[in-house]
Amino acid sequence: MKENCQTRRMFGHDYAIPGTYEVTVVVAGRHPVFGEVLGTTKAGGPMPYFRPSALGQAVLSEEIPKIHHYYPMVDVWQVCLMPDHIHLIVRINQPLPKGKHLGIIIGAFKGGVSRAWWRLTGATSLPSGTPAPGLSSGPAAAAPAPGLSSCPAAAVPTAGLSSGAAAAAPAPGLSSCPAAAAPTPGLSSCATVSVASASDTRAPLFEPNYNDHILMRDGQLENWKQYLRDNPRRLMMRREYPRLFQRSLCITIGGTRYSAFGNLLLLRQPEKEQVFFHRRTDGVRTENTPFWTTERERLLSAAMSGDVLVTPGISECEKRMKNMALEQGLRLIHVQAEPIGQYWKPERSRFEACTLGTLLILAPWPEDMPAFATDYDRFHYLNRLAEIVCSISHTTSVSVRGL
Repeated sequence: MKENCQTRRMFGHDYAIPGTYEVTVVVAGRHPVFGEVLGTTKAGGPMPYFRPSALGQAVLSEEIPKIHHYYPMVDVWQVCLMPDHIHLIVRINQPLPKGKHLGIIIGAFKGGVSRAWWRLTGATSLPSGTPAPGLSSGPAAAAPAPGLSSCPAAAVPTAGLSSGAAAAAPAPGLSSCPAAAAPTPGLSSCATVSVASASDTRAPLFEPNYNDHILMRDGQLENWKQYLRDNPRRLMMRREYPRLFQRSLCITIGGTRYSAFGNLLLLRQPEKEQVFFHRRTDGVRTENTPFWTTERERLLSAAMSGDVLVTPGISECEKRMKNMALEQGLRLIHVQAEPIGQYWKPERSRFEACTLGTLLILAPWPEDMPAFATDYDRFHYLNRLAEIVCSISHTTSVSVRGL
């Protein structure tokens, strides 16, 4: 995914009121400064797990607890530390003080991690092409339990939480890392954690801004948590089985068989957005309506936050969204009618997107497709398949053969 370029995913949302968010911050240049993923997905070996570097340890033991310390109404429910990025599930339990919002909290957290990086390494900028000095994982960096990549207290699933009132109180032990439970003497609550001053010439560790998703529906929180817990395994799988991201001749989803080409892990991404436009809206070509403008911006905003766009790309607006996703390196699942055979390859733009891991092409088997009386029927059928793909979660049964 390209550099994060958006801070708030939902236009008009008040990020100072109670809510639950999945937040991702990414190291500039994707340098693996927080540690390394070890283990294997192969039978007989240790399960993949994350071993933090000295900086990773500082993030878990020092910087994460500061969030709850300075903002007692905010809990960190789960942390997933990866070599070059951090995922947080953050709960705002009560309205934040005047002038404060989620963006300020995340900005302060990023500033604190940057200062820890400067302190531990003496570095003032990220090197070109190599990890920051002095941050490799060593024997002193204790390995967490297999498959866990966060503070132990934050890794336990939250029982029975969903969007709405039930999400207001986490299950016991999920407020944050244990160190956050007691305020540090001499520090007042709700104090502002300052980021680096404008006169500071030291480079920040992170890319600008951050990605966020808002808890909106039942089951979404558990999907987030499973996705975060599974991060080390997915990373190791990409390393050990690169061919998994090239071709499959039989994937079964909801009773429909597909051939596939590209990054199969996009099917398991927790946030997917269907791109669906009729050719005309109220008698006017949709690309000439205000609806197209607002919906285009919403979808691009979601995709820049890391959501996967899903579309057959049939109508003019769907085609435009598909092409914008390819041009901007956004993640996309393209449902096409053309079959994918053993030696089939997409044209250059889609092939390059597949090799980068940002595209999955799905083609339903001709034997599973009904006979269409009109192009309109074909349009709706493929969009219905796209809707089903969007509903796939970690618990959805997806059969993959022919890899």
